[in-house]
Amino acid sequence: MAVHLIHLNLWNEGDSPDEARIDREIEMLVNDQRSAEEVAKIIDDIVTADREKALSAYTESLTNIGSGEKPEEHNSPVPTPQPMGWQHFVWHSLGRAAMVIPSDHAGHPRPVSLLKALQRIPIHSVPFLSSGAGLIEKEVWVLSPENGFDYFVQWMWELDQGTFGRWSLADENPETAKATAAQYQNFSAFLAHLLSAGVVEATHLSAIIKPAFFGTEALYREPPQSEPYVPAGAQWMLYASHALYDMCDKRAFGGRILTHK
Repeated sequence: MAVHLIHLNLWNEGDSPDEARIDREIEMLVNDQRSAEEVAKIIDDIVTADREKALSAYTESLTNIGSGEKPEEHNSPVPTPQPMGWQHFVWHSLGRAAMVIPSDHAGHPRPVSLLKALQRIPIHSVPFLSSGAGLIEKEVWVLSPENGFDYFVQWMWELDQGTFGRWSLADENPETAKATAAQYQNFSAFLAHLLSAGVVEATHLSAIIKPAFFGTEALYREPPQSEPYVPAGAQWMLYASHALYDMCDKRAFGGRILTHK
């Protein structure tokens, strides 16, 4: 029987070879052509090598320009060690991929498996040029409440707001509205899988929690506009109901979970 492959269409002509490689590897993961461990190693190797190369170029430029001077002050194109940019790229690619993969597809949990595999890589640091502290070492792929999930949740919020604004989901074009609603359902399933797997907590983006549309009186006043939120909210019940119950039971986050007061 023929296997239906999902084309995520993540990369574009403006991507660097390394960026295109990462996006292709994510697609292969989703289509079960690579394991999460294999893709995690490939991504980590790319990011580590690139940051070491950037550090070498940055250090050499400082030597050439003069002690204490910065390349950017001389309009130098030399890259600086900024692993945050690579992490944001990976987070963004995973979020975009999650919108494309149908919520009931076998490949949908695989981006979550990749995040778990990245965190199983022995903790190591890469050079990071901080605006406040100068050149320091930064641990990569560490997602925890203590480090704010390393901006992962922020990037998911930006994807959510940029793609699923209220008017986007209530688009007057039926086909566009249907496609956006499907993306919202897929993205919601991804966030639910993240919570259920204990990887990342982003419940403030859930369709069943205030300030989401589903948790307001508008749900009853504007039934047509509320339709996309119902299947999206159902994903949290399907894939993360036990985690949500535990959070409510422990009165996590000040009892905010599933509280509509």
